[in-house]
Amino acid sequence: MEVILNFISNILAAILPSVFKKKESSEFEKRYEKLRYDVAIALTMYARYYHSPVDLARQSDYALPQEYEIAATELRKLGSTARALSETIQEKEKILPINKADLMSVSGNLIGLSNSMCTPYNCGSSWEDRDAVRKYEAEIRKLLCIEKSTS
Repeated sequence: MEVILNFISNILAAILPSVFKKKESSEFEKRYEKLRYDVAIALTMYARYYHSPVDLARQSDYALPQEYEIAATELRKLGSTARALSETIQEKEKILPINKADLMSVSGNLIGLSNSMCTPYNCGSSWEDRDAVRKYEAEIRKLLCIEKSTS
């Protein structure tokens, strides 16, 4: 009887960790896919704002227009989500099709887009700024495997 109980406990000890790991893995995968989907929407929805920054000196109230503020906040939230996802997965575990460093890069680039909604005060937009925005967007799309529509 003791042998049978030992045998069953050994089997359970071997099976249970993999069951819980699979559940954890699928939860991270769901979060990652949701992030990809939300970023793809945001890149389409807010491209007109981060590609056309405003100069706060030219605004009557010296503030971002409301639609720019909404876009900046949403991009910053997505950047924070990417960072949180990267900080909660274990580096050695291959749960997602992206690694921690690339998720951190996605986070930084999303926050960079968020910060690009306005130009330096009374300076206008430079070619360097526009190039940086294109690089942020391209890097995000590359790392998250989000294709840019050609139509």
